[in-house]
Amino acid sequence: MAYKNSTLSILYTPEECIVASVNQIGPKQISAIDGPTVYPLKRWTDDDDVVAEDHTLCSRITITLDRKTESVLWVETPINQAALECKNADSNVRKATLETSLFWRRSSLDSQRN
Repeated sequence: MAYKNSTLSILYTPEECIVASVNQIGPKQISAIDGPTVYPLKRWTDDDDVVAEDHTLCSRITITLDRKTESVLWVETPINQAALECKNADSNVRKATLETSLFWRRSSLDSQRN
């Protein structure tokens, strides 16, 4: 992500992965919230590996959460490249680390104070 204040929020349930994002678009500018977007869950193993996958007209999106390494891998792979509207579809790979949300961090701090 181009600016340090761009962020994704990912919530996994047993059935789906829900993603919302917000991007910093300038030195003191934040975009509107994008989403939430729902991705069907494909796999959730006992080894802490969680995978959600869906596709758009021109790309397949795979989101892999590895709880052991506390990392997320987001891969967009071009599909349907023979279709005129998909001929310029690009691959996109994002890697991120898991962090406790500000809400949960603040709640934890508040409970420690009491």
